Amino acid sequence: METTFEYCALQYLGIWLKNDKPNGDLIANDNPNGDLIANDIDEYKNKRLEAIQKAMSFYSVARTLPKKVETRYTRLLKIIDNISELNKDNLQTIINDVKKYI
Repeated sequence: METTFEYCALQYLGIWLKNDKPNGDLIANDNPNGDLIANDIDEYKNKRLEAIQKAMSFYSVARTLPKKVETRYTRLLKIIDNISELNKDNLQTIINDVKKYI
């Protein structure tokens, strides 16, 4: 069987739908409706931390961060929450700034 671009694109789409999109959506949204109460906020934060852990493990980058999970992922969550706008014009600057704090 010849591997075609379409086949590879569909394979990547499957991976993206299964792994990247759900984790990315959860990581990116902090209290999306603005109506979470304290217990829900803690639970939602924990789910976001789990999503970061899954994404980091999936891409095999988790081992390069400090060992304590709370420190490792909470710090990343704070960095993500402080990014106000991401676009093609400021992407490189944001990446360079984030690298300093990780």
